[in-house]
Amino acid sequence: MKQLAGFALMLFAFISCTSITEELGQLENNDVAEGNKEYVVSIGMGGEMVNITDAPLTKASGDDLYGFQVYVKKKGDESASYNYYAYGLFDDISDLSITLVDGYLYKFVATCVIDGKNKINKYYNSSTGIIQYYYPFGTSLQNKFVYATFSGCSDLASPSDFTSDVVDIEPDRYYGEAVNFDPSLAENIDIEMLKCMTGMKLVVSKITEGELVISINNKTYSIAAGDSELEVETVFELTHTDWYALRYLWEYEKISPKQTYSTTDWLTVTHKHSYNINEVVYNDYVTFTRNKQTLIKVNTTTNSETEEPIEGSNKINISLEDAGELQPGEEIIIGDSTTEEEETTEEETTEE
Repeated sequence: MKQLAGFALMLFAFISCTSITEELGQLENNDVAEGNKEYVVSIGMGGEMVNITDAPLTKASGDDLYGFQVYVKKKGDESASYNYYAYGLFDDISDLSITLVDGYLYKFVATCVIDGKNKINKYYNSSTGIIQYYYPFGTSLQNKFVYATFSGCSDLASPSDFTSDVVDIEPDRYYGEAVNFDPSLAENIDIEMLKCMTGMKLVVSKITEGELVISINNKTYSIAAGDSELEVETVFELTHTDWYALRYLWEYEKISPKQTYSTTDWLTVTHKHSYNINEVVYNDYVTFTRNKQTLIKVNTTTNSETEEPIEGSNKINISLEDAGELQPGEEIIIGDSTTEEEETTEEETTEE
């Protein structure tokens, strides 16, 4: 038993002394030269996330998931392109670091899903005993970097594959990049992270006849005559309306810092009348801006004094505006919101 323990200790010491360049040298398509100086670089995530370099977390692990894909290219060679270097999935970021080799530049791509361990779909491989998380990670939770010449994290810019209990309010998602990092010039790297969420608040007033059906963001909502006012609030990733949103987001806001990324989704409002006629009230794009909530109001014509729907009126008004974290944007009103009584009063005033 003592001999076995001694052998295990020597094996561990051998593995621990193996350099990253030697480890990479055993892989196919490796461009990193052996023997170069190696640096242990600390990784922080700032921007719109809490900067973990300046304020490291005290707990060993949590429910948030952090995925990284690291790329490498030869320094000084302008024709060189980035190739795969390492990847990793973490829930413990209290001491996040990576070994980098001198003579090369590095690109980091990172994403974080808050409460990802509970909200991202996963499967358990009974033969290996490993839990693998689906998109956007596509790998197992190891809390270490795996040095490899292939993409270990499937696609960190892809939409999250949430569990079935995630319905209207999705957990926060962050995405960031850092390019051309030279480990000989700095001991740590801070990846600027952007929050990749948008939101919608849908408010539908009471109607007196038929049924209103509202379709948006792959969901359908309805309200019938006699129902109380409908109000729905959702928060979702930008990727819901554009699979490649995160690919464009970073370039768009970094090249044009004064611009905020936005996507569009199709909104259809149909009034199903009680006399078997379906009237499409609205059928057009709605803009969703990063970190803003779009307020969609669907109103029936109401009496200005009682604010109750006017019996027999089929007029539907729709307004769109920005709301939420940032200041409200310009309100866009589609249709005429004045009642017949108000129209008559305006005509009499004009005649006088």
